[in-house]
Amino acid sequence: MASVYCSSCSPWGSFPVLRYHNAPTATEYDLLNVFVATFASTILTFFIGALLFDYQLERTEARRGDQLRTLLVAELDGISEGLDRANAAKVRVSDGSAAEVMIAHLQPTLIDEALRDGLFCPVWTEKALRLARNTRTYNAKISYFLSNLSFGRSHEPGSTELRIHAIDEIEVTRQRIVADARKLSGFG
Repeated sequence: MASVYCSSCSPWGSFPVLRYHNAPTATEYDLLNVFVATFASTILTFFIGALLFDYQLERTEARRGDQLRTLLVAELDGISEGLDRANAAKVRVSDGSAAEVMIAHLQPTLIDEALRDGLFCPVWTEKALRLARNTRTYNAKISYFLSNLSFGRSHEPGSTELRIHAIDEIEVTRQRIVADARKLSGFG
């Protein structure tokens, strides 16, 4: 093996350039060895990349779960505060009487998201499902009550009793929602 230093021929100026002339066959790199080394390094690179991706995915999911928990507690507190009796409206149910009713439209958006993501254990899942169902029931009762009021059926027989019954049903559902929201806000 002969090594020749040629600074005038080198594209890098004064760096030595090694040239092999008539190198014996035993010292040449075997093409198969190069292929195996390249293949092994490629597989190792993919394996490390997959591990890193899995780690980043776990971290992202954990961060998303923490954010969802925080937002869910805020939504539950908002439901409890929004359905407070201090926010009730007086509604005329007949010519001479009025009653208080809590009129609100609830959207359990984050509760539904938490249920889809499997954020809760089975016990808390049942409580969250009940809360979501009660909020939808509450919205339906409010819609029915408001439509009954908007048609102006105050002079029809039994309309006063119907409205009072609707208000009582709304109040029972409101109390369930507030109690469930307060329980569920401590799921952490």
